[in-house]
Amino acid sequence: MYPALRLRRLRMKASLRALFQETRLSKDDLVQAVSDGDTAVVDRALEAGLHGLYVAPRCLADAAERVKELRAAAGAATALFVSIDAGFNEEASLMDSVLQIASAGGDVVLLDVPNHRLNALREMLEGEGFIHTVLAAKAAKGAESHVPDSADALFADGGLCELDLLADLCGSTVAPVIAVQPAAEVNQLSAAFDREWLDSSKVVPETLLSLKRAGASAIVSPFAVQVLAHI
Repeated sequence: MYPALRLRRLRMKASLRALFQETRLSKDDLVQAVSDGDTAVVDRALEAGLHGLYVAPRCLADAAERVKELRAAAGAATALFVSIDAGFNEEASLMDSVLQIASAGGDVVLLDVPNHRLNALREMLEGEGFIHTVLAAKAAKGAESHVPDSADALFADGGLCELDLLADLCGSTVAPVIAVQPAAEVNQLSAAFDREWLDSSKVVPETLLSLKRAGASAIVSPFAVQVLAHI
């Protein structure tokens, strides 16, 4: 008990922190979220050696074209993550768009769709020869998550206010969990950085490290390149 036990003793020097730190954030954990037309961040991500780029097209019609653009810029080695909006309801168009995304070079498709639609997409991809396309299913909140047979991974919101839910999810499944930093949180943090209310060099590393600590296998964030200078 305090004062005999002072946990801060193990964190008083950088050398001690390096030796005893349990959770470490590295470029291997990060996927750079890319806004439409932001070629500069793509270049910085590739120069930094990040393994993944993430795009969330405004509509399915734009998805394959965005993937083609990124694949041309990133080369074959970089993994491309593509998120498809949950509100899309036409099965035939959804299947056609996922096929186009796979054909254009998309590696990981994040889908918030019912299991039966996920199964149909997997069957279609297998039949078309895209046997290595990764399908990531949206994880249900507040419950131990069952991994659909056709899903290779799960994805979930990676907001600071939902760290307990993320930790519960990661602890209840053997599947990889992709944490996607919500746009609303990103906008709030960016506004605070712009007004100098918060120090991004301190807040961003701790924010993304907290997602890794909760158990995320991959972290999607527009701050991925920025954080590399501080870890």
